[in-house]
Amino acid sequence: MTEPPSRPTEHQGDAIDRVIESMSALPGVIVGFSGGVDSAVLAALAHRALGDRAIMVTAVSASLAGRDRRDAKTLARHHGWHHVEVETDEIDDEAYARNDPDRCYVCRRHVLGVVAAHARRWGSLPLALGTLADDEGDYRPGEVAADEAGVLRPLKDAGIGKDQVRQIARDLNLMVWDKPSGACLASRIPYGTPVTREVLARVEAAEDALHQMGFVACRVRDHGGCARIEVPPDQIDIAISHRQEIAVAVGAAGYHWVSLDLDGLRQGSLNAMLNASVSIEARS
Repeated sequence: MTEPPSRPTEHQGDAIDRVIESMSALPGVIVGFSGGVDSAVLAALAHRALGDRAIMVTAVSASLAGRDRRDAKTLARHHGWHHVEVETDEIDDEAYARNDPDRCYVCRRHVLGVVAAHARRWGSLPLALGTLADDEGDYRPGEVAADEAGVLRPLKDAGIGKDQVRQIARDLNLMVWDKPSGACLASRIPYGTPVTREVLARVEAAEDALHQMGFVACRVRDHGGCARIEVPPDQIDIAISHRQEIAVAVGAAGYHWVSLDLDGLRQGSLNAMLNASVSIEARS
């Protein structure tokens, strides 16, 4: 159960003030809103700064888990935010579906383009994302596309990092303050394996089954007919003790084999397959 909000520390209060001050100077803003902790905090602060001139936009596609879409809608409704859903269908882009190592770049460029086209009805408003100050690790080609589009990153500019953003979310009484970090469903598919609606659907079905069993922080990595499950290291023993139930539940999603990754849950585990020298060049 979510605990009552606590009083922000002086440092957190300063960071919140910096975000609100920077956004108050804008005529309005479009916030990329996925239903996760980072984008929810940005949405809440944007609404404080700009009211209905802050428009929270959720990009809806086959790669957005239904649970995240529901969280976004629930948050917006509960807090009275101006919320719009936009169908992006990046999976219809051949360069995206091919799933090369630059898939995130292709996706972000596509989604930002679709959102920009829809945003013309609101005038020339800047787009802001909930990127954090310590989001520099791992492999993030999508950030290149965001740079090219001139996207704002108010939380990062205010020095807000992963631990701090959760505390701020709790202080703001956002129901997702303790929601595990997430990524799009396509991130579960190894590079070079085509992204299809069918594969995304079985990944989501398998993860939903694990969520219902209490494994809220989990990933199902799709290796064809084999599901490789990642849960936090401290839950591996629990998963092993429930291996039969897990095998049945995940198998019902469409997998012939179900395996448990003994290294545990870790961000970007499929990126380890990339050569360290891979780099994404800015494109025009």
